[in-house]
Amino acid sequence: MTSYAVHIQGPDDIIAAPGKREAEVLAEKLNSFFESLKSGPAAPTIEAVVIKWPFAPTSHAEELVKDWADHARFIGPIDPEPERDTRTIDMFGGP
Repeated sequence: MTSYAVHIQGPDDIIAAPGKREAEVLAEKLNSFFESLKSGPAAPTIEAVVIKWPFAPTSHAEELVKDWADHARFIGPIDPEPERDTRTIDMFGGP
């Protein structure tokens, strides 16, 4: 099973996320927040991107328990992903 995280490039922080969707939403919200902080063309660029957890799986679970509640409050409720249209044939995976 793949574990996901958000890498904040600039300060070089890595935040464990419970899933890919949560990581995507957190990265989007952080990038909007970082954009709002820019105060001119010389402001440093800080960007959050979704990555696979680069450390041991046990440390992912530990970081989730320690920090995710704070990040979840920051991002608020997450809209569900739209369901995939199963009426079509997937050209890479068959019917």
